[in-house]
Amino acid sequence: MSSQTVRGTGLPPVPLRSISWAVALCAVAFHVGVRASDSADAADVRAEAGQKLETVTVTARRADEDVREVPFSVHVMSGQELEERRLLSVQEALWQIPGVEMNDNGGDSWNALVRIRGVGALQKVSSEDTSVALNVDGVPLLIGNISSLGFDLERIEVLKGPQGTLFGSNSEAGAINVITAKPTRSFEGYVRGEIGTDQQRMAEGAISGPLGETVSARLAVRGVGSNHWVNDYQTGRPISQPRDTGVRGTLLWQPQAATQLTLSAQHDSLRGHPNLYVLRPYGSQPAMDRGTMPWRGDSRTVDRVSAVLEHDFGRFLLTSVTSYSQADTWMANIPYEGRLFHQLLGMSPDNGGYFVMDYDEESLSQEVRLSSRPGDAVFWVAGVNWQRNDRHTDGPFGAFDAFNTSSTVNADTLRHIQSSSRGVFGEVTVPVAERLKLTGGLRHTWDRKSFRASWQAVAGNPSPWRYTESNHSLRDNYTTGRMALSYALSAQTNLYAVASRGYKSGGYSEYGSNVTMGLQELPYDPARVSSYEVGFKNESADGRLGLNGAVFYSHNKGDHISVWDTVTFASYAENLDTRSQGAELSGFWKPGAGLTLGGGLALTDAEITGVPAGSTSGAVAGNRVPDSPRWSANLSLAHHLPLQSFWGWQSPSLHTQINARYVGDREADPQNSFTMHSYHHIDFRMGVSGGNTELYFWIKNLTDKQYDQYGYYYPAMYEGGSDATLGLPSRGRTLGVGFAYYF
Repeated sequence: MSSQTVRGTGLPPVPLRSISWAVALCAVAFHVGVRASDSADAADVRAEAGQKLETVTVTARRADEDVREVPFSVHVMSGQELEERRLLSVQEALWQIPGVEMNDNGGDSWNALVRIRGVGALQKVSSEDTSVALNVDGVPLLIGNISSLGFDLERIEVLKGPQGTLFGSNSEAGAINVITAKPTRSFEGYVRGEIGTDQQRMAEGAISGPLGETVSARLAVRGVGSNHWVNDYQTGRPISQPRDTGVRGTLLWQPQAATQLTLSAQHDSLRGHPNLYVLRPYGSQPAMDRGTMPWRGDSRTVDRVSAVLEHDFGRFLLTSVTSYSQADTWMANIPYEGRLFHQLLGMSPDNGGYFVMDYDEESLSQEVRLSSRPGDAVFWVAGVNWQRNDRHTDGPFGAFDAFNTSSTVNADTLRHIQSSSRGVFGEVTVPVAERLKLTGGLRHTWDRKSFRASWQAVAGNPSPWRYTESNHSLRDNYTTGRMALSYALSAQTNLYAVASRGYKSGGYSEYGSNVTMGLQELPYDPARVSSYEVGFKNESADGRLGLNGAVFYSHNKGDHISVWDTVTFASYAENLDTRSQGAELSGFWKPGAGLTLGGGLALTDAEITGVPAGSTSGAVAGNRVPDSPRWSANLSLAHHLPLQSFWGWQSPSLHTQINARYVGDREADPQNSFTMHSYHHIDFRMGVSGGNTELYFWIKNLTDKQYDQYGYYYPAMYEGGSDATLGLPSRGRTLGVGFAYYF
């Protein structure tokens, strides 16, 4: 197979016990070193910084608390960091975090598969088959919405390990909290614009301030555009021109000091993001052959409204979150990409077909919870949650397959999936000794799901099947929870150990094709995970040094793999067992002179441990979990240098930011058909700011590295034919300039 790469050898597995001792020794050594340096350098650092850094507050457990008090790993990226590193979406931010893995499935982020520490579906069966929960200001959304939320943010929190206790069934690997910027009581705002190579441009702005004595408002907008980095094989021009726009309005009403109501509405439009499967090797200029058929591009719109009511009763807080969201996706593609099928069949069916998918989703949710107040000796949160989701996946008339007239594309296919979930939850952390705290959390969830599908062949389809239906429903109820111990080694260092159970309920695939052959679309089974983590969190008293570390072990039973027959087009899900273990370190250092160093390192050993008897998936025990590199790391260097006044700028300064990411070898699929090789990615940003203005220059992918964003193996379609490997290459080096004004 000429296009298949040779599997990398990687590094030998490191025993978990050895990792545990190494992390423990690092924690003790770091703690001793920081204690020795605190008193000597604290005064100088505070003088340079002007003030002590504020405590990082998160809502990882549905209530405000110091991130060091949370008894599991939490990675926080502030809105300022996202801006300085030029991360324009939550999706881009996730790429930067070691231990977080993402397969964007051909560039369609709305169908992305996200894992944390190797835990999650091996291949996604449906849009609901997600192992990482996504919440925006407390509102639950499917993970496919990560591409539309990355502007005017306060912070992003990535919670590692099962979070089913407080976030429900789609969080067996972790959760992502996105917190948007809120209205302010003083008038403020900003405008920002960028232009760059590949026709890249971006315009963004926000305005915030009071509308009266009790009402404040904030309005934020963004528009982004560029040329796609994959060319049309026929024309030599970019295959599409992605255009994204977003607008968010937030209203804050505070009739009294103890009560506030936050109303938020957001609309996003994402256009021209095609689902691409590019033949490997890509060559110097990746290209895809769609033939000569006109293509108007994919489009997706997302609308979200929410109301958050908060009241302080003095002894506890009440929070009510009500939300509605809607997403509409229209995707067009061809069944016979020319370069691929020339390799598979020896010919390219020009204008052989055209298929579309119309995907609509509606969600409604309500949560009411009570919680302790920030700073209380006992942390607790308890509540109830209800959510309903309706999804329609339709293949309407207008699609056709001229090369294979009996194809299931020559039909009208309608699918409707309805899910409802109710849950009751609670978690408490109580001090049991002077420095020791005990945490216990529990949630019980009741799920109900139904599936209806129909297939109607068009008049020109010679298939003996003319009309088929599939109807099914299921009920599931389950309990998740966690127990943790945390110990304050000092005022700056916390140690913790946590054991948690995650659960992902079963469901139905909105992409299943069995109904087209008169078969039932049966549900896929649930998945369960048992996870254990030991770690530490440390930050020096002066805010100059910080280090977090953890070792983890997860046993995942029954997670999903999608099996698709390339000849009959039948699809179904199988459940495989996996195991993941490893260690993580992250930290920062501010040595002075305006310099800040930060970074993280993750070792993840994830493999398939169990395959059901009679499996036709091709996966075997001992295979690596796909998209899960053994090693991943990032390193950032930021420098702030005051300058002499020039050109009328008062107190100007030079800001330089360099960010490097490393991702090791990882397998493309559960069958380990081929290896996607390791890569490094470097970004650079330099800007001069003075007063309220900043002018900056940026370079993405400085070394112009081409690497795989995902991989797919396509077997030969006839005896003696050639197989193929597909993927999506990264965008090459781009650069541009930007201007920002703050008021």
